[in-house]
Amino acid sequence: MTLKNIFTLLILLFLCVLYSLLVLKGIENQNLQLDKLTHYRGATLDVGQTIRTSGKYDTEVFFIKLSGLDQPLGVYRQSKEYKSLINQINIGDTLDVYYIDRAAEDINIDLVQIELNKKIILNKQEYESKESILIWIGIIAFILTMIVGVRHIMKNIMRKKT
Repeated sequence: MTLKNIFTLLILLFLCVLYSLLVLKGIENQNLQLDKLTHYRGATLDVGQTIRTSGKYDTEVFFIKLSGLDQPLGVYRQSKEYKSLINQINIGDTLDVYYIDRAAEDINIDLVQIELNKKIILNKQEYESKESILIWIGIIAFILTMIVGVRHIMKNIMRKKT
């Protein structure tokens, strides 16, 4: 077996592990329990749409700023449809929010659920369904990587033994 084949197999193995971790991360976020998330209750200081910068990418997101909370919370939707959220929340409303506490450069988009007077404005199922996309991407990428790996072994390693 050549050094090139060993290197290729190591890269494929690394990718399989990476995709497996992606699947596990998605599964972990499939059945979130609100009592295990960070909960905060506060008055709305600001609400709307803004641009969130993550690395070199800018994306349009919904955001809220709550009194006493040092970071704005937000939601990303591929559809960019945020008016339904914005129209339900007014400045001064006291909200209960559930989120995954992570350091963020500007807006923490791991907002899982928003409640106003015990009425759910943003349901955790929306967050969980976004995480299911991670699972499918990971599974498909894992399978494709395995196919490439098996083909590489059959073509470059097994044939040379005969």
